[in-house]
Amino acid sequence: MNLYLKGSVCTFMAWALTLSVALAAHGDNSGAAEEFEKRYQAWKASVIAQEPERAYRGAVFTTEQLYGIVELGLPALPFIAEKMEKREWRYDYGLKAAFKLISRRSFQPEDYPNGRWSATDKARMYVHWWKEGRRDTPQRFAKYYGEWKRCMDEQKAKEADEWKERLRRLGVDALPLLIDKIEAGDDEFIPVVAMITRAVMYGYIPSKETVITYEVEEDATREEVLAWWAANKAEWTLPPIEEAVEEGTRESGEAPDGGPEPSGDGSQ
Repeated sequence: MNLYLKGSVCTFMAWALTLSVALAAHGDNSGAAEEFEKRYQAWKASVIAQEPERAYRGAVFTTEQLYGIVELGLPALPFIAEKMEKREWRYDYGLKAAFKLISRRSFQPEDYPNGRWSATDKARMYVHWWKEGRRDTPQRFAKYYGEWKRCMDEQKAKEADEWKERLRRLGVDALPLLIDKIEAGDDEFIPVVAMITRAVMYGYIPSKETVITYEVEEDATREEVLAWWAANKAEWTLPPIEEAVEEGTRESGEAPDGGPEPSGDGSQ
C-alpha cells in the first residue's frame, strides 16, 4: 500500500534536507559527517544482523536503516561516495541504493563499460558520476532535449516520451536546466521536475508502508514551479565538482576480503 503526501510543508524529506543545509550553512560540516556516520553504522549493523546466507541477496542492503541515510538528503552524497569508493567494509557498495534515491540519477545497461551490470559496477558508476561524470550533464541534457524537440516537431509522441524519460534519469543535477526550459515556456517538463523531486521512502521494505512525498505537483503551474525553485534552489542544487585527489575507484571485481561478489543488490 502506498501513502501519498503532497506539499513540501508536510514532507519530512524536505525537513531533513533543510536541516542538513542549515548545518552546512553554519559551517557545521563535522556535525553533518558525525550524523552520517551514526546512520551509516546503524545501516551496517542492520546488514550484519541478517542471516549469513542473505549477505548475497539484494534485499539485505535496503533495510529500514538505509532510509535513515536517505533522509539526510543531498549533503549525504559525498559521504556515501567516499564509502563506496574506499570500500573499507566489503558491502559498502550496497549504499548505492541510498545514493540513487537521493540523487535520482539512474543508469541504463548501455551506460556501463563492457556491458557489465553487477552491483559493484553500479556503485563505481555513481562514484565516477559524483567525482567526474556529472560534468557532462549539460551536454547530455542538450542532446536529449534536442531529440525530444525533434520528435515533438515530427509528432512522434512515443519517441518524445522516451527522450523525456532520459532527461528524468539525469536526476537532481538536471533540475536547473529543466527549470530554465520551463521558464522559457516548456511546461511539458513540469511533470519531470515533479518526478525528480518526489521522495519514495520504504519502497523496498515489505513490512512498512511506502511513503511518496511531492515537492512539486505534476499539475503545478509554471508560476508555482518557478516560485518553488526560487525558495528551494539551494536545497536542490548539487555542489560543484572538486578536483579529485584520491585514488580512482576500485577496479577489481573481488570483495576486499576475497569473498565472492554478488551479481546484484535488488535495486537498479
